[in-house]
This record gives sequence, structure tokens and C-alpha cells, in this order.
Amino acid sequence: MFAVTPWTLTCRSRWPGRDDAVVPVDGGHTVYAALRAGGRPLAGACTGDAVCGRCVVRVLEGADQLTTMDSEERAVLTRCEAAPDERLACRVRPLGAGVVLSTGYW
Repeated sequence: MFAVTPWTLTCRSRWPGRDDAVVPVDGGHTVYAALRAGGRPLAGACTGDAVCGRCVVRVLEGADQLTTMDSEERAVLTRCEAAPDERLACRVRPLGAGVVLSTGYW
């Protein structure tokens, strides 16, 4: 069971001069759900079902505070030729604080 402790995700822009955005997330929710609820743009055509592979986020910090990758997520990321530091927001859940993410379009 996942904790229901509130944490935050830090969303770092790849564009110089833009401030980080901070999004609250409960431990039981996916990163995808937290980012959508927090008003952060996030691609996704399958609405979080680990099919399309568009909700890929890059984990800049705090990878040890995320759930481990399951076989379904690994298969989609392999198909998408994702980098080793990328995860599917619809599959990954935070386990603690200190997670910093980015995407190619923030």
C-alpha cells in the first residue's frame, strides 16, 4: 500500500530564465495524475494507460524516491527508445520528497 503523505514534485524548465514549478502530490497517485491536477502540461494520448509513451518525463533528481519500473513501463520505454533517466509519468509514483522532473517542452 502507498502512503497518503503529501509531497511535492519540482518541475524544472529546460528554458533559461523560467522558474521551477512545484506541484503537490499524494503518495498514492501517479506523477501523471499529480501533474495534470497541478495544471502542468503533459502529453498523453492514452490517458495514463501505459500505451502511447508520450508522458515520458526526465528524472533530474530523486530517482530513489520513485517506485521501481515494472515490465509494462519498461516495454513502452524500450519501444520509445527512452533514455535511462526517463520514466512514464502514468506508471511512476513518488515514495518520498525531493523528486525533480523535466520534459522536452517545459
